[in-house]
Amino acid sequence: MQIFPLLLQLSLLLFSIALSIYLWTIHYIITTIVFSPTGLGSLLYARMVISAVLSPDSPFQTSLSFFLKAVFKKSSIPKMWYQQFRGYWTDLLIPLHTTYTVFSQYWTSFTRAATQIAFMLPLCHTAEPLEPNIPIFSPPAPSPEIAAAI
Repeated sequence: MQIFPLLLQLSLLLFSIALSIYLWTIHYIITTIVFSPTGLGSLLYARMVISAVLSPDSPFQTSLSFFLKAVFKKSSIPKMWYQQFRGYWTDLLIPLHTTYTVFSQYWTSFTRAATQIAFMLPLCHTAEPLEPNIPIFSPPAPSPEIAAAI
């Protein structure tokens, strides 16, 4: 039963990749719009799984992380490699933290500027509806044909 969420996530990833490849043949700008969230989601998911494998206290435990923990326990990967990978991971946290800091400063300045110019934007709501209520389904018009006799 624990493999079903993993299969669902894999199918979502394959669908996103196939959609990006298909859209590349149509227009490359649309592809970047679709591929950006796909790539970001894949990176965040990979980070979540790696943090769950490296830290037993991680709240992001998934079925994939349990599987990878079992594989790493039974495999012949030396402890030195594991510690070296863990060292790379801690070295990667510094640029990730810097990126987060820059993004949070950008977001703060963006929201500050947006709130300063918000009063200049026109109001898009009114007390009265813009158009009268139009029924979705109108009564059928009488048919010029004669009904068939039963």
